[in-house]
Amino acid sequence: MTTQGDPAPEPTGGVSRVRSLCGLALTQMIGWGTTFYPIAIIGRAVEHDLGASRELVYAGLTVMLTVSALIAPRIGRRLDREGARFIMMAGSLLSGAGLAVVALAPDLVTYLLGWVLLGLMMPMALTLSAFTAITQVMGAGTRRAITLMTFFTGLASTIFWPLMQVLLPVLGWRLMLLVFAAVQFLICLPIHWWVLPSPAAHRHRLTMTNSLAEQPGILGPAKRVPALILAATATSLHGIVGWGLALHFIEMFKSLGLAETVAVTIASLNGIMQVSARLADFVSGSRHSPLVIGVIAVILQPLAFIAILAIGATPVTAFLFILGYGISAGLMTIVRVTLPLHLFGRAVYGTYAGRLTLPQNIVFGIAPVVFAAILDQGGPVFALWTALATSLGGVIAMLVLSHYTRAPSLGQS
Repeated sequence: MTTQGDPAPEPTGGVSRVRSLCGLALTQMIGWGTTFYPIAIIGRAVEHDLGASRELVYAGLTVMLTVSALIAPRIGRRLDREGARFIMMAGSLLSGAGLAVVALAPDLVTYLLGWVLLGLMMPMALTLSAFTAITQVMGAGTRRAITLMTFFTGLASTIFWPLMQVLLPVLGWRLMLLVFAAVQFLICLPIHWWVLPSPAAHRHRLTMTNSLAEQPGILGPAKRVPALILAATATSLHGIVGWGLALHFIEMFKSLGLAETVAVTIASLNGIMQVSARLADFVSGSRHSPLVIGVIAVILQPLAFIAILAIGATPVTAFLFILGYGISAGLMTIVRVTLPLHLFGRAVYGTYAGRLTLPQNIVFGIAPVVFAAILDQGGPVFALWTALATSLGGVIAMLVLSHYTRAPSLGQS
């Protein structure tokens, strides 16, 4: 029973919020772990089997992210209108199909076609759809729920890189990807049906909550486009380094003189550092604005490079690098998924998150290939200096965004 003046509980279509959060956290961890991260482990084997260069093998990620970027705005609008259940189920089907095509590819063209399917999957089954679903299901607890979900999904590389190191010698890269495809069909797809409201329940909820007007965001329409451009610039520049270099950690550390076991162990800590940063935000009650967290994240990224560039690669300096890099990446994940909520509001979250995804995923898609070429042609030290310079651009853009949005009405999301 609610008293007069208390907000009525938002309808969730008969779906438990805890069930939704746990189910989506699991499918996101599996989704990222089986699609984006395998290339760091299987890349050399793929090069050998297909007779392709490192840049062409990593071009699969570029294809995936570019295709995702092109369809993300449309998917975002559909998520706002229809809810996430059937879109995420379709994404699981595309994920399994894409992994199967990559696994069975006899040549480079077929291999890249598989990545096209994974690109179509990405906004339908990974971050955009998952976090839009969270905003639709969790109500006033959206911000903390997002942070909690990123806590679990940040474990994807920490869990799947060591797992793939065990599976690869036993199964080979092709059979391993086929197993991952089966996981999408048999685990992720039914979970998405089970934990998300139907489109009819979503439309009913929109009606009952007056189109979610209770959480409108801090910016009026006149300031939204400039803020969107600044947010896209800041997150994209940070992400060029975050996405472009992360997949090369193992090979980069080995090139800098670290043993393979040391390189894999330290690189795998990246996920733990990201999760630790997200846990700290959750424990703090998610009380800080995404803009404050964004400024911290972009400043930490260039600081991560100091020891390894000044002293050289040792287990200690590599660990310090991963420490700063991982914390920065963990905080920026929170920023990317909560900033549209904070700036633009919950009713249009999918729409604006989709618009941000367009430039982000294009540059994120190019970044792994660019850094693969830089590592091959210029070496790991030059790659680190390039990453440092890029990260400083992200610092500038985030500071400008923070200043632009500062106003007497600025509040927490």
